[in-house]
Amino acid sequence: MLPLTLGLLSLAPTPHATPASAVHARLDAAYAGLSLRDTPNGTVVSWVGPGPFGGDGYRSDSLWRGDWIASVNERAVTAESFRALLQALAPGDELRVVFRRRPDAEEHIGDAVPSGDPAGEERSVKVVLAARSAWSGTLEGPLRADVFIGEAREGAHEREILARAAKAGLRELPDGVDALLAHVKSVQERQLDANASPWVVQALRRPLSLDAVEEQLAGAVRGFALRAKSPAESFTACAELVRFALDGTRDARATPERAAGSRAVAEDAAQWREVALDVVRAHRDSVSLPPALAERGLALVRASPTLASRVLDLELARLSDAVLIESELSGHALGVPEELRERVAAAVRGEVSAAFVVDGELCVVGGSGKNEYAMERLAHVYDRGGADTYLWKARSDAREQCIFDLAGDDTYESLAEFAGPGVAVFGLALVDDRAGDDTYRTHTLFSQACGLFGIGLVLDRRGDDTYESSSPHSGFAQGVGYWGAGLLVDVHGDDRYLAQKLSQGVGGPRGFGALIELGGADRYTANGPSFPSVYGTPDVFVGMSQGMGYGLRRDAAGGLGVLFDLAGDDHYDVGEFGQGCGYFFGFGVLHDSAGKDEYLGQRYAQGTGAHQAAGMLVDERGDDRYTCKQVAFQGGAWDETVAWLLDREGDDVYIGAGLGQGAAAQQALGVLVDLGGKDRYESPQAQGESGANDYHYATERVLSFSVLLDRGGAKDTYSCARPNEAATATGARNEGQPAASTLYGLCIDD
Repeated sequence: MLPLTLGLLSLAPTPHATPASAVHARLDAAYAGLSLRDTPNGTVVSWVGPGPFGGDGYRSDSLWRGDWIASVNERAVTAESFRALLQALAPGDELRVVFRRRPDAEEHIGDAVPSGDPAGEERSVKVVLAARSAWSGTLEGPLRADVFIGEAREGAHEREILARAAKAGLRELPDGVDALLAHVKSVQERQLDANASPWVVQALRRPLSLDAVEEQLAGAVRGFALRAKSPAESFTACAELVRFALDGTRDARATPERAAGSRAVAEDAAQWREVALDVVRAHRDSVSLPPALAERGLALVRASPTLASRVLDLELARLSDAVLIESELSGHALGVPEELRERVAAAVRGEVSAAFVVDGELCVVGGSGKNEYAMERLAHVYDRGGADTYLWKARSDAREQCIFDLAGDDTYESLAEFAGPGVAVFGLALVDDRAGDDTYRTHTLFSQACGLFGIGLVLDRRGDDTYESSSPHSGFAQGVGYWGAGLLVDVHGDDRYLAQKLSQGVGGPRGFGALIELGGADRYTANGPSFPSVYGTPDVFVGMSQGMGYGLRRDAAGGLGVLFDLAGDDHYDVGEFGQGCGYFFGFGVLHDSAGKDEYLGQRYAQGTGAHQAAGMLVDERGDDRYTCKQVAFQGGAWDETVAWLLDREGDDVYIGAGLGQGAAAQQALGVLVDLGGKDRYESPQAQGESGANDYHYATERVLSFSVLLDRGGAKDTYSCARPNEAATATGARNEGQPAASTLYGLCIDD
């Protein structure tokens, strides 16, 4: 389910383009929104999506996932012959499907691998085929002309892992490691997205060098941290980090072309804003677009490459110049003009020393006392001190909203969707809080450093702060980028982050979402109680947080979601999905640089991912404890995904149950590397052993690859009887059911 280090990115310019004729042919093709799968019982429905059938992925008013297909247009079909039939038809042609549904279909509609019953009740449905162009996102489409994707560098462990695999005879087998690496790379190449993240592409092209891909990001964050503490440099550093994370370059300078784009961005906002909000609302609750939103949402997805580029070019240049906005505010002549007194009184309670209007929007300078600001009425605020309250009761219409608060224990509270501190929708929003123990509180969706077709920034420089986004209506908070970027940067203090879902560093389509902590003993929680388990597990909640790359399944590749904590003894607690997790061509990273840390997760946690994605957790120093209660954890990968956990130093404890500790299933790669200390691994299975591969084995004929590499030198403990000072090939072949083979795997203890 920066300055010195930026130049280290190995993006040797390699332009990619899809021939226009091929793209047009694909988009003009007939579209049914129906995928079939061959099973031992015959051909069944594997997916029924928006379009002619009006499905939601699993079901429509007619066809359901798992329905057994008797015929299509009066002929028996396989998955391959059905695709060939569609290629021979055209939009407007008719499709008649005869199918059978098993009596207990409701109970099996969510099966990981659908299976049908040829003895079920016979039914039929007739639809008119649509044009694919009306129901396609950005996958397999023409890439943006400015996309340059280079090759990843060799990782620190790739050569050794491949050498060990070769020695064990795992590389050149028809379904072995080399075949798997080629397959995962081909999955990415076949589905390159116009908004593709260079990090995701590199990760899937060279899965065993994911550490090298992540290290480029870590180097950029370390360089950014050196500049973030300086008010004179921090905004430029933020802009450069965003550009680097999104496009592999730090060029965020203003140009005449960008300056001329302001009117175009305003027109884009007027046309697309409400659709964009609806897409984000839907994506909080579902990994794909619901049928009612699909047509409008997909139109936005297809328009997004141009829209996002236009907005980002303009707003990144503006962010680089934010110090000039502050200078203009702080240096403005004192006084409130008579014609503004009524507007100021409606917007501010407390002392206002200056007020003026820019582009029709109200800007104020507050005194050193206690003020309350109605932020839906204000564009810019410069406050000299005091325990202030910034309140959003509704969305602001200002395209640019900036707050500079010099001192005081302040409260930033949002009562409205897509509003709050550092929230930008088709624009720029930032908060620069210089001192104080502050509280950031959100009561609904999309708040606290979020950018949707825009750049959102919360920069808190000092104090023990609390960030809360935990109501039943919350989600997408605390560093979220969605066709844009959101950065939550806390420079100093022991801080608390409380959220529920899709928070604490989330990157949606062409997004960079980051939570960056520079110091302190911090606590991160994204674990219930409002969003129940997606698997129906009692008393378990879905998190999708703490470094999450999150794609819109089947329609738009995910982006880059990161949580970097550079110092302190920290505590991380997440529900299902998180702590360096990727989903559908997204890349999620959690990187902790120092301290004695504890990681708690429910399922798909601690360097993991599902469905053509990448996830990584890196812990550099300290005696750490990792606990995940269910499957896919600690370097656990699922479905054509690469997942790593890399712990560089310390006596560590790894606890889990099921697929994890360097384990992969469904044509994936899972890696756990521990480089120092006396470690303990507890799990009833896995530890460098693969799971089943029935998703794609029938068509691809490759198996997974799992690696646990412990190079600490001390005597380690393994619950699965892995020996010290030895390399052990794991798993077994199932001759009767090759897809069920638990191959291939290595547990290497040096």
